[in-house]
Amino acid sequence: MIEGQASEFVFAQLPTEVLSDYHELTSELTRRYRVIETSRSFAAELSRRNQKHGEKAEDYAAELKRLYDKAHKTRSRRTRDQDLVRRFLDGLVDQEVKFEVEYHKEASENRRGGVPCGEFHSNENRK
Repeated sequence: MIEGQASEFVFAQLPTEVLSDYHELTSELTRRYRVIETSRSFAAELSRRNQKHGEKAEDYAAELKRLYDKAHKTRSRRTRDQDLVRRFLDGLVDQEVKFEVEYHKEASENRRGGVPCGEFHSNENRK
């Protein structure tokens, strides 16, 4: 369904021949309203992304990983993990969970000599 600005544009400005041809209509709408996604736009979205109310932590983490990988394709694994852990913690809704994760992260780093605990590695690396 077409709503808002797009519907006003479609019904007020497009000729009838475009309205009656699905491919022409979708091409015209795409040309006018397409969002261009670049590494910069993904980085901006990543920096604003916080956990949504009711969103599982796993889903939130997966979305952060997706955005990060599109925004920062050439960063090292270590930098990626550190950045993701920080962004994950900064965006958590539940402050108690945030504290628990921070506490376990610090304990893990102390045991491993300052190496990040790897919250964003696959489960196969955990014991």
